[in-house]
Amino acid sequence: MAWLDALATPLWLLHPDGLTLWLNGAARALIGLERDAPAAAVRVGLSSRFPAALEQAAAGRTVEARATIHAP
Repeated sequence: MAWLDALATPLWLLHPDGLTLWLNGAARALIGLERDAPAAAVRVGLSSRFPAALEQAAAGRTVEARATIHAP
């Protein structure tokens, strides 16, 4: 995971209910979350269309979905 943490692209690993399990340094910087703050402090509100968008993306289609980030 260290190389993922070093990427300039913000990355989140989410539980389906919106609980953040992990986020890299770029994602932390984007939302102003301190490096030592727990990832679980951030919740992501997923639109009702999000599960269908994930299925379409897995099938190779281009999709658009919205998420709202709730950070401390």
